Amino acid sequence: MGRAEQHRRLAQKGLAPMAAAGPRGRDGPSPREFTTVRHFMMADLGLSGLPLLVYARIFGFCDAGCGYFESKGGLARFLNVQERSVHRAIRDLLDRGLIEECGMHAPARGHATKRYRIVRERLPPGALATPDDSSGFPARKGDEMTGFAARTPDEMTGKPLTICHPISKRDNKDFRR
Repeated sequence: MGRAEQHRRLAQKGLAPMAAAGPRGRDGPSPREFTTVRHFMMADLGLSGLPLLVYARIFGFCDAGCGYFESKGGLARFLNVQERSVHRAIRDLLDRGLIEECGMHAPARGHATKRYRIVRERLPPGALATPDDSSGFPARKGDEMTGFAARTPDEMTGKPLTICHPISKRDNKDFRR
């Protein structure tokens, strides 16, 4: 299916404005900014509509190891919906126990925003890409890495790691000309 056919189908379903609107950076919409809706979000958690999109956005940040603290206005612009609708969707997700508030994000400039994270206990097995500290969720018993993944860089290379200092090529005895 070509791009024109995809756009036509989105337009028929009323989704073309959302796909075209996207977030705007300094140079317009960014093709690298997206949200992935995963099957378990619908099948296991029973989400649909705007709460599904909001959950998918928060999940994407948490699963990538980042905190989620986007403003509600920014999320509304990203999803091309009213800010009030985003407030209702977040309240719905909080009431269902699928997300939780975890503090505030206060940048040096600008407005403070609430931070949210996914409630890990509500996820089906295998939903997370990385179930360790880098996922934005605290590691739990049984989540420890083992085998190859648990090795430190020292064990993997055979050479001990030292503090890194720039060294010129002529002073580096390991540099081959």
